[in-house]
Amino acid sequence: MNNNVKIQDPVNIEGIYAVFSTYVDDMIFSREKVNNPIFSGGIVKEVHSNVYNILINDLVGFISYIQNPNLMLSSNTIIPIPEKEDFKLFAILPYASFAMKILRLVNPTLAHTILLLGDGWFFNLLKKIFELSGAEIILLNISENLDTLNGKHIDSIIYSKSNPQISEIISKLQPKHQIELMAISYFDIGLDDPVYRKGIKYPYSYIRWDFKRNLEYFVNLVKQDNTLLDFFEVDIINVKGMDNIEQNIRNLKESSVYLFRKASDEH
Repeated sequence: MNNNVKIQDPVNIEGIYAVFSTYVDDMIFSREKVNNPIFSGGIVKEVHSNVYNILINDLVGFISYIQNPNLMLSSNTIIPIPEKEDFKLFAILPYASFAMKILRLVNPTLAHTILLLGDGWFFNLLKKIFELSGAEIILLNISENLDTLNGKHIDSIIYSKSNPQISEIISKLQPKHQIELMAISYFDIGLDDPVYRKGIKYPYSYIRWDFKRNLEYFVNLVKQDNTLLDFFEVDIINVKGMDNIEQNIRNLKESSVYLFRKASDEH
């Protein structure tokens, strides 16, 4: 993602939260290009004159791959987070953005039957989000007995990565749509667009669900029903400063999601 963009509505932020994962099959961090923590929350330090509804000292959530805690972002790419101790929410934001993109891509309805073929907490996140559409959601591990699906009409199959076993299942079930998660860019609509990150908003009639609207929707879901994240576990690591947090990832245990948090009396 090219970050050399002149921002029209800049907000200066001190990054105080950053997320990292050591899961081998992680949907974000197993990618070759993401091998450092992602900043996901911070405190507003300066607001420029053409920015509205954001104040100095506001706590905000965002997704930034820049390894610098002193950030300048468009107000188009940040959202308010009322509670600074909402650690799970800050840790899950990059994944929530990707999950919401998948939801919009599939666009499920009451009549849909969707098979989520995989294991791990990210598939649980997808299941909880997709269930809100009213569609029938079936979550199965690829190692389970799939005979229960014989004769079952499947509209969509969503799986992590293609392999011969997955191909055989798809051939057998003949779904209308199939989505390989690892083959889809994890950037939500707008996050990889220099024009959007510059501060230009998409017309609502052109794109209804952009990056910011998707994240706002997800945060509202969490606030309305805290059990949405009951499956998600995160390890908190307090650090004195966020300048060199990438040095802290060398000795982390496997198969965990970590949230680095700047420990300060000011926060």
